[in-house]
Amino acid sequence: MNNAGIRIQQRGVALILVLWIAALLTVVVTAMLSVTRTSQRLQSYQLQHTQAVLLAQAGVEQVVATLLQAADGAGPWQANGQPYTISIDQQPLEIRLYSDLGKVDINVAGTELLTALFAAVGADSGLAQRLAAELLDWRDADDQPRPNGAEAPDYLASGRLSVPRNQSFRSIEELHQLRSMTPALFLQLEPLVTIWTGQEVPRLKLAAPAVATALQRTQGTQLSNLASAPGNVLTIISQVQMASGAPAGVVETLILDAGGGRQGRPYRLLYLREF
Repeated sequence: MNNAGIRIQQRGVALILVLWIAALLTVVVTAMLSVTRTSQRLQSYQLQHTQAVLLAQAGVEQVVATLLQAADGAGPWQANGQPYTISIDQQPLEIRLYSDLGKVDINVAGTELLTALFAAVGADSGLAQRLAAELLDWRDADDQPRPNGAEAPDYLASGRLSVPRNQSFRSIEELHQLRSMTPALFLQLEPLVTIWTGQEVPRLKLAAPAVATALQRTQGTQLSNLASAPGNVLTIISQVQMASGAPAGVVETLILDAGGGRQGRPYRLLYLREF
Protein backbone atom coordinates (compact mmCIF):
# COMPACT_ATOMS: atom_id res chain seq x y z
CA MET A 1 0.00 0.00 0.00
CA ASN A 2 1.39 3.42 -0.95
CA ASN A 3 1.70 6.38 1.40
CA ALA A 4 -1.54 7.99 0.15
CA GLY A 5 -3.50 4.85 0.97
CA ILE A 6 -1.98 4.65 4.43
CA ARG A 7 -2.89 8.28 5.13
CA ILE A 8 -6.48 7.70 4.03
CA GLN A 9 -6.72 4.64 6.26
CA GLN A 10 -5.31 6.57 9.23
CA ARG A 11 -7.78 9.39 8.65
CA GLY A 12 -10.61 6.85 8.61
CA VAL A 13 -9.50 5.34 11.93
CA ALA A 14 -9.15 8.82 13.43
CA LEU A 15 -12.66 9.74 12.26
CA ILE A 16 -14.10 6.61 13.89
CA LEU A 17 -12.28 7.43 17.15
CA VAL A 18 -13.61 10.99 17.05
CA LEU A 19 -17.14 9.74 16.49
CA TRP A 20 -16.81 7.27 19.38
CA ILE A 21 -15.46 9.99 21.68
CA ALA A 22 -18.27 12.35 20.63
CA ALA A 23 -20.87 9.66 21.32
CA LEU A 24 -19.30 8.91 24.71
CA LEU A 25 -19.26 12.60 25.63
CA THR A 26 -22.91 12.88 24.59
CA VAL A 27 -23.84 9.99 26.89
CA VAL A 28 -21.84 11.50 29.79
CA VAL A 29 -23.34 14.97 29.34
CA THR A 30 -26.86 13.54 29.05
CA ALA A 31 -26.36 11.52 32.23
CA MET A 32 -25.02 14.57 34.08
CA LEU A 33 -27.98 16.67 32.96
CA SER A 34 -30.36 13.92 34.07
CA VAL A 35 -28.71 13.75 37.50
CA THR A 36 -28.85 17.54 37.79
CA ARG A 37 -32.54 17.65 36.89
CA THR A 38 -33.31 14.82 39.33
CA SER A 39 -31.39 16.63 42.09
CA GLN A 40 -33.26 19.85 41.37
CA ARG A 41 -36.61 18.04 41.47
CA LEU A 42 -35.68 16.39 44.80
CA GLN A 43 -34.61 19.73 46.26
CA SER A 44 -37.83 21.32 45.04
CA TYR A 45 -39.89 18.50 46.55
CA GLN A 46 -38.02 18.70 49.87
CA LEU A 47 -38.61 22.45 50.00
CA GLN A 48 -42.31 22.01 49.24
CA HIS A 49 -42.58 19.26 51.86
CA THR A 50 -40.84 21.33 54.53
CA GLN A 51 -43.10 24.31 53.81
CA ALA A 52 -46.19 22.07 53.91
CA VAL A 53 -45.19 20.49 57.24
CA LEU A 54 -44.56 23.90 58.80
CA LEU A 55 -47.94 25.08 57.54
CA ALA A 56 -49.60 21.95 58.96
CA GLN A 57 -47.94 22.59 62.33
CA ALA A 58 -49.28 26.15 62.24
CA GLY A 59 -52.69 24.59 61.66
CA VAL A 60 -52.28 22.52 64.83
CA GLU A 61 -51.39 25.65 66.80
CA GLN A 62 -54.50 27.39 65.49
CA VAL A 63 -56.70 24.45 66.42
CA VAL A 64 -55.18 24.27 69.92
CA ALA A 65 -55.81 27.99 70.45
CA THR A 66 -59.46 27.54 69.47
CA LEU A 67 -59.86 24.48 71.71
CA LEU A 68 -58.45 26.26 74.75
CA GLN A 69 -60.89 29.11 74.28
CA ALA A 70 -63.90 26.79 73.90
CA ALA A 71 -66.06 26.24 76.97
CA ASP A 72 -66.88 22.64 76.01
CA GLY A 73 -63.29 21.71 75.15
CA ALA A 74 -64.05 20.83 71.52
CA GLY A 75 -64.69 24.20 69.94
CA PRO A 76 -66.42 24.04 66.55
CA TRP A 77 -65.26 20.48 65.88
CA GLN A 78 -66.37 16.97 66.74
CA ALA A 79 -63.48 15.00 68.25
CA ASN A 80 -64.27 11.79 66.36
CA GLY A 81 -62.08 12.03 63.26
CA GLN A 82 -64.50 13.99 61.12
CA PRO A 83 -62.61 16.06 58.51
CA TYR A 84 -62.76 19.85 58.66
CA THR A 85 -61.12 22.55 56.54
CA ILE A 86 -59.39 25.65 57.84
CA SER A 87 -57.31 28.22 55.97
CA ILE A 88 -53.95 29.80 56.76
CA ASP A 89 -52.57 32.43 54.35
CA GLN A 90 -55.26 31.37 51.88
CA GLN A 91 -53.93 27.80 51.95
CA PRO A 92 -56.57 25.19 52.85
CA LEU A 93 -55.69 22.58 55.46
CA GLU A 94 -57.61 19.43 56.33
CA ILE A 95 -57.96 18.93 60.08
CA ARG A 96 -59.05 15.78 61.89
CA LEU A 97 -59.50 15.81 65.65
CA TYR A 98 -59.62 12.65 67.79
CA SER A 99 -60.32 12.41 71.52
CA ASP A 100 -58.29 9.72 73.24
CA LEU A 101 -61.44 8.85 75.21
CA GLY A 102 -62.90 7.61 71.92
CA LYS A 103 -59.89 5.42 71.11
CA VAL A 104 -59.01 1.81 71.92
CA ASP A 105 -56.35 1.62 74.65
CA ILE A 106 -53.99 -1.13 73.45
CA ASN A 107 -52.70 -1.68 76.99
CA VAL A 108 -56.06 -2.70 78.46
CA ALA A 109 -58.44 -3.64 75.60
CA GLY A 110 -59.57 -7.26 75.44
CA THR A 111 -59.33 -9.82 72.66
CA GLU A 112 -62.80 -9.25 71.19
CA LEU A 113 -62.48 -5.48 70.90
CA LEU A 114 -58.97 -5.66 69.45
CA THR A 115 -60.00 -8.29 66.90
CA ALA A 116 -63.05 -6.23 65.92
CA LEU A 117 -60.92 -3.09 65.55
CA PHE A 118 -58.37 -4.81 63.30
CA ALA A 119 -61.22 -6.13 61.18
CA ALA A 120 -62.81 -2.67 61.02
CA VAL A 121 -59.66 -1.15 59.51
CA GLY A 122 -59.41 -3.77 56.78
CA ALA A 123 -57.73 -6.90 58.16
CA ASP A 124 -59.34 -10.19 57.14
CA SER A 125 -60.63 -12.49 59.86
CA GLY A 126 -57.45 -14.57 60.16
CA LEU A 127 -55.13 -11.55 60.23
CA ALA A 128 -57.35 -9.73 62.75
CA GLN A 129 -57.19 -12.73 65.11
CA ARG A 130 -53.40 -13.04 64.72
CA LEU A 131 -52.83 -9.36 65.38
CA ALA A 132 -55.01 -9.39 68.48
CA ALA A 133 -53.21 -12.45 69.87
CA GLU A 134 -49.78 -11.01 69.02
CA LEU A 135 -50.66 -7.72 70.69
CA LEU A 136 -51.76 -9.49 73.88
CA ASP A 137 -48.62 -11.67 73.84
CA TRP A 138 -46.51 -8.52 73.46
CA ARG A 139 -47.93 -6.90 76.59
CA ASP A 140 -48.54 -9.87 78.89
CA ALA A 141 -45.94 -10.98 81.44
CA ASP A 142 -45.44 -14.59 80.34
CA ASP A 143 -43.54 -16.27 77.50
CA GLN A 144 -46.32 -18.65 76.48
CA PRO A 145 -47.79 -17.81 73.06
CA ARG A 146 -51.56 -17.73 72.72
CA PRO A 147 -53.29 -19.55 69.87
CA ASN A 148 -52.49 -17.41 66.77
CA GLY A 149 -50.03 -15.39 68.90
CA ALA A 150 -46.24 -15.15 69.04
CA GLU A 151 -43.51 -14.88 71.65
CA ALA A 152 -39.76 -14.24 71.37
CA PRO A 153 -38.78 -17.59 69.72
CA ASP A 154 -41.39 -17.03 66.98
CA TYR A 155 -40.04 -13.57 66.21
CA LEU A 156 -36.44 -14.76 66.15
CA ALA A 157 -37.35 -17.71 63.92
CA SER A 158 -38.87 -15.31 61.39
CA GLY A 159 -35.74 -13.13 61.38
CA ARG A 160 -37.10 -10.36 63.59
CA LEU A 161 -34.67 -8.58 65.89
CA SER A 162 -37.38 -7.00 68.06
CA VAL A 163 -39.20 -9.41 70.39
CA PRO A 164 -42.12 -8.94 72.79
CA ARG A 165 -41.13 -7.02 75.91
CA ASN A 166 -43.89 -8.69 78.00
CA GLN A 167 -44.82 -5.23 79.29
CA SER A 168 -47.31 -2.52 78.43
CA PHE A 169 -46.79 -0.62 75.20
CA ARG A 170 -44.69 2.50 75.71
CA SER A 171 -45.71 4.14 72.43
CA ILE A 172 -48.16 3.70 69.57
CA GLU A 173 -45.22 3.18 67.20
CA GLU A 174 -44.42 -0.10 68.96
CA LEU A 175 -47.33 -1.60 67.04
CA HIS A 176 -44.99 -1.59 64.02
CA GLN A 177 -43.06 -4.40 65.68
CA LEU A 178 -45.93 -6.90 65.89
CA ARG A 179 -45.05 -9.83 63.68
CA SER A 180 -48.14 -9.54 61.45
CA MET A 181 -48.49 -5.74 61.38
CA THR A 182 -48.25 -4.04 57.99
CA PRO A 183 -47.42 -0.37 57.27
CA ALA A 184 -50.84 0.16 55.66
CA LEU A 185 -52.69 -1.21 58.69
CA PHE A 186 -50.58 0.86 61.08
CA LEU A 187 -51.54 4.07 59.27
CA GLN A 188 -55.21 3.12 59.63
CA LEU A 189 -54.78 2.32 63.32
CA GLU A 190 -52.57 5.26 64.30
CA PRO A 191 -55.36 7.78 65.10
CA LEU A 192 -57.68 5.11 66.58
CA VAL A 193 -55.56 3.69 69.40
CA THR A 194 -54.01 5.10 72.56
CA ILE A 195 -51.91 4.17 75.59
CA TRP A 196 -53.08 7.07 77.75
CA THR A 197 -56.66 6.45 78.96
CA GLY A 198 -56.59 3.14 80.86
CA GLN A 199 -60.24 2.52 79.88
CA GLU A 200 -61.29 -0.89 78.57
CA VAL A 201 -64.19 0.47 76.51
CA PRO A 202 -63.97 3.72 74.48
CA ARG A 203 -66.83 6.23 74.59
CA LEU A 204 -69.08 5.78 71.60
CA LYS A 205 -69.94 9.46 71.13
CA LEU A 206 -66.25 10.25 70.73
CA ALA A 207 -65.35 7.21 68.63
CA ALA A 208 -64.26 7.43 65.01
CA PRO A 209 -66.32 5.27 62.60
CA ALA A 210 -63.97 2.25 62.71
CA VAL A 211 -63.89 2.27 66.53
CA ALA A 212 -67.68 2.70 66.66
CA THR A 213 -68.06 -0.31 64.35
CA ALA A 214 -65.78 -2.39 66.59
CA LEU A 215 -67.71 -1.29 69.69
CA GLN A 216 -71.08 -2.15 68.19
CA ARG A 217 -69.83 -5.61 67.19
CA THR A 218 -68.53 -6.39 70.67
CA GLN A 219 -70.70 -4.38 73.07
CA GLY A 220 -74.09 -4.45 71.36
CA THR A 221 -77.01 -3.00 73.32
CA GLN A 222 -74.89 -2.66 76.47
CA LEU A 223 -72.94 0.18 74.88
CA SER A 224 -73.53 3.60 76.41
CA ASN A 225 -74.38 6.26 73.86
CA LEU A 226 -74.32 9.19 76.27
CA ALA A 227 -72.65 12.43 75.24
CA SER A 228 -69.19 12.94 76.62
CA ALA A 229 -66.67 15.80 76.84
CA PRO A 230 -63.57 15.08 74.75
CA GLY A 231 -61.11 15.41 77.63
CA ASN A 232 -57.70 17.02 77.42
CA VAL A 233 -55.76 14.32 75.53
CA LEU A 234 -56.36 14.83 71.82
CA THR A 235 -54.81 13.79 68.53
CA ILE A 236 -54.78 16.33 65.72
CA ILE A 237 -54.01 15.38 62.12
CA SER A 238 -53.25 18.44 60.03
CA GLN A 239 -52.41 18.05 56.35
CA VAL A 240 -51.82 20.14 53.26
CA GLN A 241 -51.92 19.14 49.61
CA MET A 242 -48.62 20.03 47.95
CA ALA A 243 -48.31 21.32 44.39
CA SER A 244 -47.40 17.78 43.32
CA GLY A 245 -50.77 16.57 44.60
CA ALA A 246 -49.24 14.54 47.44
CA PRO A 247 -50.38 15.18 51.02
CA ALA A 248 -47.98 16.33 53.72
CA GLY A 249 -48.56 17.16 57.34
CA VAL A 250 -48.31 16.07 60.95
CA VAL A 251 -49.97 13.74 63.44
CA GLU A 252 -49.73 15.13 66.98
CA THR A 253 -51.12 13.82 70.26
CA LEU A 254 -51.27 16.49 72.95
CA ILE A 255 -52.30 17.01 76.55
CA LEU A 256 -53.99 20.41 76.67
CA ASP A 257 -53.40 22.64 79.68
CA ALA A 258 -55.24 25.96 79.67
CA GLY A 259 -53.25 27.02 82.75
CA GLY A 260 -50.02 27.25 80.78
CA GLY A 261 -48.44 23.89 81.58
CA ARG A 262 -44.71 23.34 81.46
CA GLN A 263 -42.60 26.29 80.39
CA GLY A 264 -45.76 28.31 79.88
CA ARG A 265 -46.91 26.25 76.91
CA PRO A 266 -50.63 25.42 76.68
CA TYR A 267 -49.98 21.78 75.85
CA ARG A 268 -47.52 18.92 76.21
CA LEU A 269 -46.58 16.84 73.18
CA LEU A 270 -47.00 13.08 73.61
CA TYR A 271 -46.58 11.85 70.05
CA LEU A 272 -45.46 13.37 66.75
CA ARG A 273 -45.10 12.01 63.25
CA GLU A 274 -44.48 14.00 60.10
CA PHE A 275 -45.56 12.67 56.72
